[in-house]
Order: sequence, then structure tokens, then C-alpha cells
Amino acid sequence: LTTAVQKLKKKVISLNSNYEQEKKKLLSEVERLKQEMEIFQRTADELTVKNDAAQERNNRLNKDIEDILFSHTALAAEYDKLLDSSKRYEASVLNSVELQRESLSSSLDKQKKILEATMEEQTRILQEATKREKEQGELITLE
Repeated sequence: LTTAVQKLKKKVISLNSNYEQEKKKLLSEVERLKQEMEIFQRTADELTVKNDAAQERNNRLNKDIEDILFSHTALAAEYDKLLDSSKRYEASVLNSVELQRESLSSSLDKQKKILEATMEEQTRILQEATKREKEQGELITLE
């Protein structure tokens, strides 16, 4: 019985020793996992802060892009208005130039007709004067 008790005592001591070793290993593992969890938590917190900052920058950029697109649209509308106005002005100027050209052409045609009529009249007057001179010259020579 004593040998059995001694064997059981040795077994209990051995089991207690194994228990203590396992307990130390597990406590060490728990401590390591806690430290690892703290590191992950800090990393997650840092990433959350960075993500929030990036989201804020993204929101600012979206607002800036929205403002730029609005400005671009407004400028495009103004450009279209200016282009239409310029086309109307150009058409008006071309029409005015065409009317002036027609007027000048008509005026030149009238002046040409007047000059031709004047030249015909002067030619006729010269012919009549020449004819009279001949007639007077003949009359003088006959006398």
C-alpha cells in the first residue's frame, strides 16, 4: 500500500509539475496573444484614423471636382453665348458689307451711265459744232 501511495504521490507530483509547466506555457501564450491583440488594435486604430483622413480628403476632392465641373459648365454656356453673338455680328457685318458693295456697284453703274450719256452728248455737240464750222466755212468760202 505504501508503494502504491508513493507511486501515486510521484504521479501527483509529476502531474502537478506538468500542470504548472502547461499553465506557464498557456499564461505565456495568453500574454503573447494579448500583446499581439494590442498591436492589432493600435494598427486598426491608426488605419481608422488614416481612413477617416483619406475619406475627408476624398470628400474635399469631390467637392472641388463638383465646383470645377459647375464652373466648366458655366464657362461652356458663356462660350456658346459669345460664339452665337460673334456669329450674329459676323453675319451682320457681312450683310452690311454686301449691302455697301451693292450700293457702290449701283452707284458706279449710274455714274458710268451718266458719263456715257455725257460723252455721247459731248460727242454729238462736237459733231454738231464740227458740222456748223464746216457749214460756216463753206459759207465764208462761197461769199
